[in-house]
Amino acid sequence: MSRIRKSNQHYEDAPDTSHDELAEARALATDIPALILLRQNGEEKQGWKGGAFYWPVLITPADFKTTVYSKNTYRK
Repeated sequence: MSRIRKSNQHYEDAPDTSHDELAEARALATDIPALILLRQNGEEKQGWKGGAFYWPVLITPADFKTTVYSKNTYRK
């Protein structure tokens, strides 16, 4: 995958859109999260710096309750 999308000239930010692993991870992540690590070879001809790296994709559980985290806490 190229570093820059040809369609809109923006940086690539969705490496998981064309992988079957995403559907499988979503099916498994009902009560616990799933982590997908997609390896990118990072070839220079695709706009990268010539080294391999991993795209981390975190799938939150389907039954996950909405949670808001804050540095400060509210106390009554």
